[in-house]
Amino acid sequence: MTPLTLHVHRGLSGLEQLSAEWLALCGRVDEVGYQHLPGWYRAYLDALAPDPDQVVFCALRDRGALVAVLPLERAGEALLGVELAALRLPAHPHVPHGDFTVARGYHGRIELELVWRGLARATGWRWDVTVLSPILADAAAARVLAARPPLLVASEPYGRSDAIAVAPYDDYLGSLSKNFRGALRKARNQLAKLDQVRVERARDPVALAQACERFFAVEASGWKAEAGTAIALDPRLRRFYQALCTHLGAHGQCEINLLLRGDDTLAAQFAVRAGARLYLLKIGHDESYRKCAPGNLLLEHLLRRCGEAGAAQGTTQDAAGEDADAGDERIEYVDLVSGASWHRSWRPVVREVSTHYLFRPSLRGLAVWAALTGKQRLRPVYRALEERHGPVLHGARDRARRIGAWARRRR
Repeated sequence: MTPLTLHVHRGLSGLEQLSAEWLALCGRVDEVGYQHLPGWYRAYLDALAPDPDQVVFCALRDRGALVAVLPLERAGEALLGVELAALRLPAHPHVPHGDFTVARGYHGRIELELVWRGLARATGWRWDVTVLSPILADAAAARVLAARPPLLVASEPYGRSDAIAVAPYDDYLGSLSKNFRGALRKARNQLAKLDQVRVERARDPVALAQACERFFAVEASGWKAEAGTAIALDPRLRRFYQALCTHLGAHGQCEINLLLRGDDTLAAQFAVRAGARLYLLKIGHDESYRKCAPGNLLLEHLLRRCGEAGAAQGTTQDAAGEDADAGDERIEYVDLVSGASWHRSWRPVVREVSTHYLFRPSLRGLAVWAALTGKQRLRPVYRALEERHGPVLHGARDRARRIGAWARRRR
């Protein structure tokens, strides 16, 4: 079997060289997600990357054909109080997942140790750990690790990611709890009392640019503005979502859904389409309309739209007067991209999310790997002791912390 060859593409210019082939590769993966799209990484480089030249795209080829892309960023990582030189998947609070893009049938042919050696030769970089996070349980990167596990690896749970399976909406509604169905019915009744209510969907770049401003405004209308976390307050975040509209919108991979009343925006969804999933990256609603639960009703409208499109042929007209795009029939999941507690009411399908640490045989890498794996092995023992002797253990821990604080003050 011919070994795969590695080509390292660096920064924005490297991504531009690779983009057309990478986009074609997305049609040859088992399940494409937004985290596999080259336009996603273009937006990341445009707006969020601290230094775009520290981001590389490791392209693996089989006899010249692109079969995998591994996006990696040079960064620092603190583990167990030790500062490590690290490579990691591009990471930011507004980047919910990361992954490799791997063609069907090639997961077992990627030897990460050989990739790291080639990358070190091409860049001159040295690092202690490669951090793959946040990684879905069924992600391509997880399959590569499972097929050829590195020697020095440690994994930690990160959280969960919820998605709603698309079905004929009335059937799906019947699966929800009686209380939640009642809450949705009351919200619909409240909304019905308002005039000039409509749903709009933006998909082309011009419409997306206009809808994006409405999205920014409603996302900042509540507690996020008061807490200083609203997208509209951060120029880099604004650029990121605008860049997604530009780079993904050009390929029909981005949409913004708006629930409107006259000139008021009651709720908004910023979504990315990839494969059989529609990912709701961000949502927002106007809290002055909270009695209408506008966020829930916009989500309900989306689920009904996708469910109806799956059963329809061609283009139909939905109840809100909106043209139902024929592409909706391909949507099998509305993905909520996180594990927020409010998702539970919608009975989502849950995927586990993990962090994988791949250590290099440097002095620091070996030391932290040994400490982290040791801690993982002792964790069940500690939990068992905690169940039986919790107050004693907690008291000893608190005394140790007080002694440590006293010692630091004495320095």
